Amino acid sequence: MNPVAKRVRKLLSWRHRRFVAGGNPFRECRLQFFVNTFVREGERILDVGYGYGQFEDQLARFGVRNAIIALDIVPRNTSGNPNVTAFVVADAAHLPFAARSIDVIYCNSLLEHVGDWRVQRQAFAEVERVGCKFFVQTPNRHFPIDAHHLFPFFQHLPRSIQQWIGQNVLGHYEQVWLLDRGAVKKLASIGHGIAIWEEKMLGLTKSFVLYRRDPADRGE
Repeated sequence: MNPVAKRVRKLLSWRHRRFVAGGNPFRECRLQFFVNTFVREGERILDVGYGYGQFEDQLARFGVRNAIIALDIVPRNTSGNPNVTAFVVADAAHLPFAARSIDVIYCNSLLEHVGDWRVQRQAFAEVERVGCKFFVQTPNRHFPIDAHHLFPFFQHLPRSIQQWIGQNVLGHYEQVWLLDRGAVKKLASIGHGIAIWEEKMLGLTKSFVLYRRDPADRGE
């Protein structure tokens, strides 16, 4: 492995320990906003994109004991999260729930992984259909550093060049479809009562959060 790839691997490993497994200050801020604004005692929470249970671990630190339905495209072991009352294997673009059947949906850093714009729009429309309230976060395409590769402006390179650099220089490549402000606004126009919060870092928009916090505002 070349020296650059070794360095990137170390950085990615550090990023996972510090910002995924550990206490990511941005996620902590998001969770504080989510808990204060969306979570009410007795309401069920659907976690779309369970991953490895980071969301559930963080909620426990905030003292949240609501029942959680975890959803991911592959099976996961949820034995370490006692609040997870059910695990559903499903595609985010095809949620197996009736309209307005879930009190609140949480979806963090998932939209950029589900596929291209058509699939992203479908996935968000599913969240809007199923959730009375929801919180959907996704990174900003125009933030200078792509957090998936830790390479400045990597996301603006042609896919073929991204793949070559990832495989031959960085030793890591993950295809993602990042959204910009225009795309996020188009998603917000899908439903009713949807607001956008821009998460800032050094004055720049690091990510977007699409949310609806009033279950009565559903255009019905």
